[in-house]
Amino acid sequence: AKQLLTGKVLGLGAAGLVQILVWLITIVIFVIIASTNIPILAGLHVSPALIILSIVYFILGYILYGVLFAAIGSLGSTARESNQWTIIVVLPAILPLELMALFVTNPDHVVYTIFTLFPLSAPIAVIMKASIDTLPVWQLALSMIILVVSIIVAIWLASRIFRTFLLMYGKRPSIAEIWRNLRES
Repeated sequence: AKQLLTGKVLGLGAAGLVQILVWLITIVIFVIIASTNIPILAGLHVSPALIILSIVYFILGYILYGVLFAAIGSLGSTARESNQWTIIVVLPAILPLELMALFVTNPDHVVYTIFTLFPLSAPIAVIMKASIDTLPVWQLALSMIILVVSIIVAIWLASRIFRTFLLMYGKRPSIAEIWRNLRES
């Protein structure tokens, strides 16, 4: 189950990374062409460090979310049942975007620090913070460590969920059943 889950996440992640690279190349070409006609684009500069940081957090975030969504997908017997669980994962990811006005006006707010360290919101929050203001090195390092440890734990938990509940066709597990099976496996 672990190899199947990992292969699925890595394959989809590679396809997503190719898509992001195509978008980046298209944006660079657009900015180069449009900067001759639109003066504000002539002064636009994105640092290579920000691009590298964005790619690293895209990869780490994609692996974490891919593993979590694969686990959630194996909990339900239909896509509709599985979609009900996704809010648990999606809500922390969109909160930094919802609070963007707060972060633009006050980039050193404690909530922003929490979002950069919490693994489900870190991929978005770190890129936003690095785009707006400088990110302390300790915060960046701790965020990456927490994200990598979260990925390892998520793969471990998801492989057990995947193995146990994928074979339970037609039966929707309760939270108590999920917890009991995770403890026993």
